[in-house]
Amino acid sequence: MADEAAELRAELERREAEIVRLRDLLIARDAELGSARGRLLRYERRFGRLRRTVTELRAGGSVKGLAGKAARRLLRRH
Repeated sequence: MADEAAELRAELERREAEIVRLRDLLIARDAELGSARGRLLRYERRFGRLRRTVTELRAGGSVKGLAGKAARRLLRRH
């Protein structure tokens, strides 16, 4: 009876350790996913700006006009 109780306690400890290990892996994966989503959002924003610039240039916009817009955007941010 005592041996069986000791085996059950040991099994419970192993399972608890496995749960902690899996939880830690899940937390690390979620952090990595959040970081990747942040990078993706930055890339999407950059791509959007580039796409708008190309569209404006194709529509007959000038490089000088685009440079002025970029300067005004920078001034508004700061």
